[in-house]
Amino acid sequence: MIRPLLLSVPTCTLLLLNAGARAETRPSPNAIVKCGRSAGLKYLPGWETPAIYKIEGNKVIFERVLTSGDETQAWSGVKGQSGQIMLVGEGGNKSDQWVMEFSGKWAGENKTKLTGKFINTSGSFGYRICTINL
Repeated sequence: MIRPLLLSVPTCTLLLLNAGARAETRPSPNAIVKCGRSAGLKYLPGWETPAIYKIEGNKVIFERVLTSGDETQAWSGVKGQSGQIMLVGEGGNKSDQWVMEFSGKWAGENKTKLTGKFINTSGSFGYRICTINL
């Protein structure tokens, strides 16, 4: 009985070290998405979620961390030579589908604000006016 327990300790240690290494590779949120009430369904309150963005050259990668905490929605976009940023993406859950459209001008880290909408394409009716603070 003791022998199987001793053999499993190194295995558990390796698994824990592996899990810790994977957790460290995911970047920390560095942006906030804020959306107001739904224009179609006023009883749905606004919300705020953390997000992660990365700019590589003229390519923008953006992930919204969903409320479940273990899922994200990825969007992509471009940053023009003038600093103008355009982000577009699709998302959804079991009952709704939507598209997201955002734009704004790069003003530097922690200073850039993109404005846009989450527009329902199926399920609930309506849209939300939103901002992304980078």
